[in-house]
Amino acid sequence: MLHHSEYEGYYIAREMPKGPLIDNDLPGVYLGSCQGLITELLAITGVLDLELIDGKLSAATLKNLKAKGRENPQYSLVGIWLSLYESAMYSVKHNTLVCFT
Repeated sequence: MLHHSEYEGYYIAREMPKGPLIDNDLPGVYLGSCQGLITELLAITGVLDLELIDGKLSAATLKNLKAKGRENPQYSLVGIWLSLYESAMYSVKHNTLVCFT
């Protein structure tokens, strides 16, 4: 996920068992899997002190995030995490493409 930030490209709502494609001949250079992105995002929830229940942030997590606000040293990271997670989940549910630039 962090490596991808150097590229423009797309996430598709398909499994990619061999991992993302990085190819200068692709529009945007990078093609990744939303399912793979979700897996990576879920792997770091503990580091960001995020708890999910049924795929959504728990009430306790939301309360904690609201209480800390911008005082949370990971405020920006949590915002980026949430944006990526929601985009990837939407893509998988609705079979859409996620474009990043």
